Amino acid sequence: AIITFFFANNVIPWAEFNSYNLRKNIAKLKPAMVIAEGQFNEVGNITIKVDEKSGDRGQYLKNVILHQSNSKQAGNFTTIVSKTGELMSKEDSEVLKLVLFDGNYYDDTPPKNYKERNKRPFKKSDFETYTINIDLSQFNNIDLDEKNISDKYNMLNISDLSYTIDTLKTKRQKEYEDLSKTLYGRTNISEKKNPEVKEKDSLKEQNILDLFEDYRAKSIVDVSLNTINSTSQILTSKKQVLKNSDVWLNKHIISLHEKLALPFACIILFFVGAPLGALIRKGGLGLPMVIAILLFLTYHFIGIFAKNSAKDGSFNPILASWFSTLIMLPLGIYLTKRATADQGLFES
Repeated sequence: AIITFFFANNVIPWAEFNSYNLRKNIAKLKPAMVIAEGQFNEVGNITIKVDEKSGDRGQYLKNVILHQSNSKQAGNFTTIVSKTGELMSKEDSEVLKLVLFDGNYYDDTPPKNYKERNKRPFKKSDFETYTINIDLSQFNNIDLDEKNISDKYNMLNISDLSYTIDTLKTKRQKEYEDLSKTLYGRTNISEKKNPEVKEKDSLKEQNILDLFEDYRAKSIVDVSLNTINSTSQILTSKKQVLKNSDVWLNKHIISLHEKLALPFACIILFFVGAPLGALIRKGGLGLPMVIAILLFLTYHFIGIFAKNSAKDGSFNPILASWFSTLIMLPLGIYLTKRATADQGLFES
């Protein structure tokens, strides 16, 4: 258990730190490795997505979608779609040649005239072959021993995780407070210095809009609806941001308690496996081995399901890290008690 804790707290974070940084540096050296199938990948000043790669170096591309950025304009105004493509480059070359075949070229051209912008003009053309040269000079000076990424939760030990969790909680609390202040500020309600509850008026209640003329009442309703719609949009966008913050925090909490739970899991699984071998006296080595594998798989998958549920907040992240271990605890006590009393597995 002590050795397991040492590996979980020191060796595994160190290995994750070195392997992750090495993968990132190799990806910079060989941009073709960055292009993963079925997702958008950034290479230089382009963002590219391919459905399938083939060839001994992954140089042949199928169903290519490419967005090209421009330093003079914010956003992606150029989109290129092609059926196939090929990556070509020499070992000592500082240029990666991307050749696209049988595709279309779309380019948004926002005019300077504001009225013309509403027409959203764009250019479209088709091509049989289109070549893009990507500057790789910035990638050719990559140091494979460079290690500048160290903030991922699986690279941190218990001390670092505790500090990061406190920081993330403080940051999350500030995000909620800022959102609350923003929404309160949009109400234009002044803070009352003496918030006393007034007695209910005996007069008949009246719609507040009836106090205004029709045009004025309509203006008030329009302003209220616009405020509600914009507030709803703020909440929708902020909801995803806060959800991502919660997921990131939960991953750190799970990682911290995994390191604490693993040594106890070793002890508990020992008290499950050792008595199990003594209790199952029939079947030679095969039957105890099969039951042990089934129990371990049960322990493993319960832990995976619990941690996956905890990442999005469906399950408590602390309990999720200990859940599979706690389930095995009563089983270990039961089996140890039966073995100590020299009883069979199910015999009374």
